[in-house]
Amino acid sequence: MMIYIEVWTRAFPSESAERVLMAVKNVIPFDESLDDVEISGESVKEIRVSSNRHECLIKLRDSLRSNKILDTARMLLKSNVHGDETEILLHKQAAFNGRVHLCETEEESPLGAIKVSIRVPGAINAFIDWLAPKTEKGRIVKELSTEEFLSMIKDL
Repeated sequence: MMIYIEVWTRAFPSESAERVLMAVKNVIPFDESLDDVEISGESVKEIRVSSNRHECLIKLRDSLRSNKILDTARMLLKSNVHGDETEILLHKQAAFNGRVHLCETEEESPLGAIKVSIRVPGAINAFIDWLAPKTEKGRIVKELSTEEFLSMIKDL
């Protein structure tokens, strides 16, 4: 399977790197034993989590639906496509509380956003359809199941 997920944020001196890592895990539940977690830097710590497991994104996918923010997420994902990659910004303080709040710019989150970059070679549009499907009048037009998405990318 060819999906690459990278989550990146900073922990400033006023923040605990462990708490920021927990905020990330609240919205993108990674697994330290399966995914690559790196914390670097002196006073400002850079936190980077890398994974090739779609499971990390299931909670985000569900939150976009339950919070009724599919249209916004889809618009942001589509506008941030560069080749086979897209990204979305999440509000760090909301993530501390286990909530998904989307940001258009880094500045919308006072202590910096959580940047989630996803690369799906040859299938970035299928990924967007899976994560944030198109809606009409608040209803999903066509839902791409996880099984359908995975079968689309397994042969790429």
